[in-house]
Amino acid sequence: MPENVIVDCVTPKPEVCRILERQSLAHRFLLRVLDLLFSSAGLLLSLPLFLIIPVFIKLDSPGRVFFVQRRLGQGGKDIQIIKFRTMLEGEANGRWTVKDDPRITRVGQVLRKLHLDELPQLLNVMNGDLSLVGPRPYTREVFEQLCRVIPDFSFRLCFKPGLTGWAQLVGRKGDGLEHHIEMLNNDRRYLDQPLTLGIYLKIVFLTFGYFLSGGAINRIIR
Repeated sequence: MPENVIVDCVTPKPEVCRILERQSLAHRFLLRVLDLLFSSAGLLLSLPLFLIIPVFIKLDSPGRVFFVQRRLGQGGKDIQIIKFRTMLEGEANGRWTVKDDPRITRVGQVLRKLHLDELPQLLNVMNGDLSLVGPRPYTREVFEQLCRVIPDFSFRLCFKPGLTGWAQLVGRKGDGLEHHIEMLNNDRRYLDQPLTLGIYLKIVFLTFGYFLSGGAINRIIR
């Protein structure tokens, strides 16, 4: 078996993933087209930020502008996501980020607060590693810890991970076990049934509203 395929508790059971069989090929094609349209528009609109943010990152601390990390994609296969670097060079080692983490730079704190560090992941949506809407991808190390203590956590691997989703919109920030259980429960609110066009568009536009409102919409829809 290839090394990039996960086994044991992080392999979703086939019967759990059968929900995907209820999605027609045309429906999946439509969602992929929307992924490409929205991510292309997002990249064009955020082009000024792609020019400005790297300057502040380089002025704040030495190191690379972008941070590439291996995460778990659909079916437990490895994917590489790209983000703006928010930590000191060489300090992002897969450990959970905690409150007031000393590894996070000053510019990184601002980028994380505004979720601007996630913008480069629009490129991951373009190449098909991520969908625009779906459960957030975990690192292998963190996922293996969580799937051994949270029942059905491997359910997430049935789906292509996403840049945004219901869990990201309504969930409270945190790092403990309860936070990740809440994330799973929020994801299942729309993943327990085939992702409809209406739910997809609702999450996309609520995400847009989240950025415009500075996160205030999170308190309204929670």
